[in-house]
Amino acid sequence: MNKKILAAIGIIFALTLGLMVFTAGADELDITVESSDGYSTEVITDDDAMTTDYYMKDTVLTIRSEQDISSVYIKWDTEPGGYNLTVNGKDTLCGQHNFLHEYIKLEETSKEVKITIPKDRVYVADVYAFSEGTLPDWVQIWDDPCEKADFLIFSAHSDDEILFMGSIAPTYLNKGDYSIQVAYYVDFTKEGVSGTEMYRRHELLDGLWTLGITHYPQFGEFADQYSRYSLEEAEALEDVDAATEYVVRTIRRFKPQVLVSHDEDGEYGHGQHIFLSKLVRDAIELAADDSKYTSSANMYGTWDVPKTYLHLYKENEIVIDARVPLSKYGGRTALEVAREAYSKHLSQQWMDFYVSDGLDDDGNPTDYEYSFARFGLYRSLVGPDTGNDMMENLTPYAQQQEEPETTEPESETETGTEEETTTAAAPERGEQKGPGTIVIILIIVAAVVVVFFAVLLIISAYKKKKRRERELARRRKIQKMREMNRKRQQ
Repeated sequence: MNKKILAAIGIIFALTLGLMVFTAGADELDITVESSDGYSTEVITDDDAMTTDYYMKDTVLTIRSEQDISSVYIKWDTEPGGYNLTVNGKDTLCGQHNFLHEYIKLEETSKEVKITIPKDRVYVADVYAFSEGTLPDWVQIWDDPCEKADFLIFSAHSDDEILFMGSIAPTYLNKGDYSIQVAYYVDFTKEGVSGTEMYRRHELLDGLWTLGITHYPQFGEFADQYSRYSLEEAEALEDVDAATEYVVRTIRRFKPQVLVSHDEDGEYGHGQHIFLSKLVRDAIELAADDSKYTSSANMYGTWDVPKTYLHLYKENEIVIDARVPLSKYGGRTALEVAREAYSKHLSQQWMDFYVSDGLDDDGNPTDYEYSFARFGLYRSLVGPDTGNDMMENLTPYAQQQEEPETTEPESETETGTEEETTTAAAPERGEQKGPGTIVIILIIVAAVVVVFFAVLLIISAYKKKKRRERELARRRKIQKMREMNRKRQQ
C-alpha cells in the first residue's frame, strides 16, 4: 500500500473520529449534591421545577459525579446574582446575567463542582451535569436580550405569546436571521389573583425555547389581575402611569422594527389583554417623544416603531401560513411547533384554550375565534402591506449591520503562476493512485459512521422516552393540584 493511500486512510480516520467526537451526545450524568449546611438537596435533583428549596448566603453546594463533568445546567427559582463556581480550585464568576435557566460550560472537566450561594434565600429548582458532547435539545443556552429587535412580541401573560402570537417566531426564524424579543406585562412572582406562581416562569422559558427563541425574555413588572370585558375595570386595578412608563421603556430599550401585541378586545375579553393593547397603542406615540418619561429617553433614546400589528385586527390583515413545513424545525410546521411549546405550560393544560390557526385538519375554517395566525397592521411608518409579510419594506438589523465585502487582488506569491500550480498538483512519475482501494476504504468508513449514528439514535430515543414518562408524571401531579385547588374554592 503506497504512501498516498496510507495518507488518505489517516485523514479519513481522523475526520471520522473527529466527527464522532463532535456529534456524540452528551450524557446526563448521575450526580449527588451536598449542601455545606447539611440541609437536604433531594428536591434539586428530582428533575421537577415545581419542587424547590432555598439556601442561605455562603452555603456551598457540591456537585459530584463518578464521571468527568464537562458542563452544568441550573434551574434557579429566584435570580441568583453573581456567584462563584469552583472547579479544581479555580473560581469563576457566574450568574451575572440572572438567567433562571443557566448553562455553564466548564473550562476544564472535573468530577466535582462547587457553587457558593451569594445571598440569603436563593431558591433552586433543579441541577444537572453533563459529559462532553452535543447537549440534549432541552438544555437552554440563552443569549442576552436583544439590543435591537426585528420583532418585539409584547404579551400580557406567559402562554399568551404562544396561544395568540405563536406563529410568528417559527415562521420568521425559519425565513432568515431575524432577532425576536419577547416581553411580558405580568410578573408571576408578585401576589396576584392566584397568589404567586413562580413555576410559571420555568414554563415560560421552556415554551420560548421550544419556539426557537434564544434571546432571554423580559419578565413583567405587574401582578396578575383579572377583569372581564371592561377596560375601565382593568384600569381601576392598575397603576396606569407606571404601566405606561413600563411599556414606553420597553419599546425604547428594544427598538423593534415590528411590534406585535394583543387584540383590542382582549381576545376572549381578558381585562389585562385589553389594557395592554391600549397601553401599546398609546406608547408607540409616547416612545418617540423625548419630553415623555425622560428617564428611559435618557437611558435608551427615543424610538418611533416602524410597524405595529395587533392580534385579530381587521385592517390591512396578514394571515401567516402556519402549515408550511419549516426546514430549521425538522420539517415541522409553525402550528406543530407552537402546540409543542404550549404543552410546556403544564399548569395551564386544564384551560379550554388551545393553539389553532382557525382551520381543521382538512384546512376548513372552524368556529375557533382566537387564531394565532391572524394579525392586522395597526400603524405603519413605511406604508401599507401589499403582501403577506410583516417585514415588508423593512431590512433586518443583521443585514443593516453587514459591511460590503471587499475583494483584494490575489498576489502572485499567494496564487503562483499557472505553470507552478499545475506542477504542484501533478502526481510524481511512477506513482499509482489506486482508486479502487480508496473507494473500498471509504465504503468501510461510511459503514462504521452509519452504525455509529444508528446507535446514537437508539440511545437518544430511549432518553426521550424516559423524559416523556417523567413529564407525564409531572402533568398528572399538576392536574391533581389543580383539582384540589378547585375543590377548596368550591
